[in-house]
This record gives sequence, structure tokens and C-alpha cells, in this order.
Amino acid sequence: MEQYRTRYNYFVNHAGIQKIPHQENGVMWCIESEIAEQSEHTIRGGIIADEMGCGKTYMTIGLIVCNFVPATLIVLPLSLMNQWKQSIFESTGHIPFVYYGHTMKKANVQNILASSPIVLTTYGVVSYDLNNPNPLHSIKWDRIIFDEAHHMRNSSTQNYCAGISLKSDIKWLITGTPIQNKMNDLYALCNICGIKRPDKLPLDKLKLHILRRTKSEVGIHLPALYIHEKIISWANENEKRMANILHKYTNSHVYKHVSKVSPGKKCSDLSDEKSNNINNVNNNRDECMDDYSPINPKRIIVQSDDKTQYRNDSVDDCMCIYESKTEIDIKLENYVQKILGNHWLTYYFRSQQMCICPMLLNKLVNDSSKCELSDKTIVKNSLFNMNKINELVMSIKTRKDNGNKKIVFCSFRQEMDTIQTLLKRQHVHNVVVYDGRLSKKNRASILSSEPTVLLMQIKMGCEGLNLQYANEIYFVGPLWNPAMEDQAIGRCYRLGQKKVTHVFKFTMENIDYDMDRYDGTNKTHYQMDNSIIHSMDNYIKRAVEFKRLLYI
Repeated sequence: MEQYRTRYNYFVNHAGIQKIPHQENGVMWCIESEIAEQSEHTIRGGIIADEMGCGKTYMTIGLIVCNFVPATLIVLPLSLMNQWKQSIFESTGHIPFVYYGHTMKKANVQNILASSPIVLTTYGVVSYDLNNPNPLHSIKWDRIIFDEAHHMRNSSTQNYCAGISLKSDIKWLITGTPIQNKMNDLYALCNICGIKRPDKLPLDKLKLHILRRTKSEVGIHLPALYIHEKIISWANENEKRMANILHKYTNSHVYKHVSKVSPGKKCSDLSDEKSNNINNVNNNRDECMDDYSPINPKRIIVQSDDKTQYRNDSVDDCMCIYESKTEIDIKLENYVQKILGNHWLTYYFRSQQMCICPMLLNKLVNDSSKCELSDKTIVKNSLFNMNKINELVMSIKTRKDNGNKKIVFCSFRQEMDTIQTLLKRQHVHNVVVYDGRLSKKNRASILSSEPTVLLMQIKMGCEGLNLQYANEIYFVGPLWNPAMEDQAIGRCYRLGQKKVTHVFKFTMENIDYDMDRYDGTNKTHYQMDNSIIHSMDNYIKRAVEFKRLLYI
């Protein structure tokens, strides 16, 4: 291996980057796998699952340089295309061929692909119309690298099928969060690597093909990270009434028993810095998660004295679980159901919007002609205020002159536009929106400009990007996927961050009722009282707590 270490030393000196021991060791680990003697049971490649901020991109480029092969394909999200292209050029002087957009239409593109040592493309390109010929699938690559490989974690998706069908003896899957919701996420990635029936293998065997290290383990010591949580009140009784109606549909079956999970039987979450040991995974982990699935439309929890019963019900029947309602409530509920229909997912989605910014539910206002209420302003007044957005804006205004740049992670375009408008009214300057409406060129321009406040659509910017220039992170609402939140924080809190980092989370309070309570016997078991109306924010937070609990 000495010759490869010599090459690595030359690479870091030539690239002008810092030589970091854990990156060098990671490159050597990868090379040992790649040069292993080929046999029926040899897996050449694996999963690079170092925690976000450990420098996986430069480590991978180091692998490409130190163990050069004629044809390497790199598959990644579109948002990371420019970052990878720039990193490769700056560290090697080579300009990789980008197979995307107009370059796909070149007459001699097949020859270009076959002769290019490094090709960059996207998950969208490799997974598009798999039934028809795709030049990328006709080539047997010497090495394939999948960045943000958790995009292939679902074995029923086109991305997964593309990962399986692309041809190479060496496949590297890079992701700081190989487990996002359940262990099947990891097994799907293992399948793509060529590991057969990974769910049947002992975890010690799987670990041979997974490189997982946290920042603390490799000696990366960053400035402190502080989490600030702010509980936001509802604006008025009308808003609370609307929130109450929307949330009752979702709260009617929120917390199902998960007593199968006992304190001695926990699962390991590779995305959690505190739990890097994947030996402790219990076999019933996925079963437990499936039972707790937040979207379980057939299960309704009914409390009666000393026991809990489960029954199947429709949306129409859910409201009977609760106390009698006023005539206004009944008419408002009927109106909401007329507009939103009977699909459970709609109520989860709209309840989340109600918590973020009630004005996002403008469809209810626009169709108020269908409302039986004599005073139709009740609907409008219930969706007029936006306490959480106002609190966010005032928090940023208060801190605008502290010298810290800020990133606000949002879910909806109207939400982002509203925040941008309000910030400008408060004389907060250089506020920029980063979402799917931007062209590829404009995305790169915005990121390089390092704006004072960056309003970022969470699915656009929670992964891969290097945004260490910012050290204040704002979440308008909680995220269903705990790994997505970890990824988002990791954009700023990573190798190269020089300042103390602050994370601000905004949560709507529950609706006039007490908070959750334990049953007093098993602390992994939530008990739901049907008098509690949880805000969707709190529901999501507790769902995330359960996911983290199951994989600790």
C-alpha cells in the first residue's frame, strides 16, 4: 500500500489541500477493497457512510487519483453537479464530462462517454425510461460512485433499479445517512453494492463493507453547536378552531403502542453521532417502525377508562371520538371536508401547512361559497395570521447585525416568498430564495454569492452542499425524516466551520390541551389521551423521537 500513500501525498500537495489522516486512511480502505483479488464472493466497493462534514468528497477524489481507472461514472443529485465539477477541477486540473442537458444530444456522445476518464451525471438521467436504450447503461464502467446514495434506498423506485442495472465491478455509495427511516434502507444500498441478501447476513459481515466514522472519532473538533427551540402560540380562537378541526383527523390515530421495543432492544442509527455501533440492531426493528407509521389510515385509538381499543374507521367517523361540538364547528368541519375530501394524506399535509403558515391554505378561502356558515369571515379570519412566520422574521431581524449569515430551511414556495417579503419590510437586506424555480446557472451563482439570509427549500439544499459560511440555521417546522434534518445542519456544521453554530427550531403549541404523557411503566411507550389535540409540529417531533429511539 506504500505506493498508494505516496500517490496520495502527491495528490494533496498538488491540490493544495490539507492532509488529514482520516481522509488518507479512508482512501487506503477503499483501495484495499478495489484491488482485492476477484472471486465469486468478493465485494469490490461498499458504502462510505462517514458523518456529514468529514470530507467525503475530497476523499473520493483522492481515491480516483490514487487508484486511477480509465472510466469512472459519478452519479449525484443535480444540485451538487457544479460543486463536484469545481472540486475535481480545482484538485486535479481535469474537467470531467458532464452528461446532462444539451450534452446528451451530441452526435458522438457514445464515443465521448467511452473515452472520458470521469463522467458526471444525475439520478434523473440514469433512471429515466429504463426500458429504452441509455448510453450510460450500455457501458461497463471501471468504477461507479453514487453520491448521496440514500436516493436509492427504496427498492421499488427507478433510482434503485438504475443503481442495480448500471454495470461495474466496483460501486461506491456515499451517504452520511444510510438509514433514514428503517433498516431496509441500508439493505437496499447493500444490494446495489453487490452484497447478496444483506438482511440475512450478520451485521459484523455487513460492517466489513461500510466505512462509518463520526467527526469526534476522527478528531474533528468544531465550535459549539447550540439548539434553540421556540414554542409559538396560535393567533386567536378562529385560527385555533380551524387548526383543531384539521388536526382532529390526524390525531385520531396518532400514537399507537410500540411496546415491542424494550430498553434492552434498540436499533442503531448510522446517522446519529452518538450511535455508531450497528451491532445492536434488533430483528424486529422494521416491524416496530411499520406499526408506528404516522400514516396508518385504518387505525384509530379510542381511550375508554382502563384500556385502549383499536378499530377501523373512515374519516367521516373520526370526529365521533371527541366531545360534542357547537353548530359553528359542525358547519366548519363539513366545509373543510367538502374542500379537502377524505384522503388522510391531505389532512397531514394541510395540518402541517396550518402550523407553518395558515395563509398557505388559501384554497379554503377561495372556495368559501360552499360554506354553510352565515358569517363566512370565520374561515378567512382563521387563515389570516401567521404567528410562526412573524416570530421567525423578528428573530432574524433581532440578530441581523451580529455578523452571522443565516440559512432558513423551508418546505413551500409561498412560505419562502412570504418570509422574503417580510424580511425586506424589516430592512433585512440581501435575502435570497433558493428553490426549484431557479435555473442551474442561477443556483450556482446564488451559492457562490453567500447571501446574508438564504431561504432554502429543504429538499433542494439539505444534502451535499458546503455552506460553512453560514452559522445560523432556522427550521420553520420539524421534518418527518430525522436524517434530512441532520443533513441540513451538516451543510453548515462541518469541516471548515470556524464559528459557533446556532440552530433555531419553531414549533406550534398543542391546541388548548395538555402535552403528551407516558403511561408510567414503559418509557418507550406513549399513551394517547383523546382529549389531547397535538399540533402537527409536535406530532412530527414525536414521530422523529421514536425513529431516533428505535435506532439508538
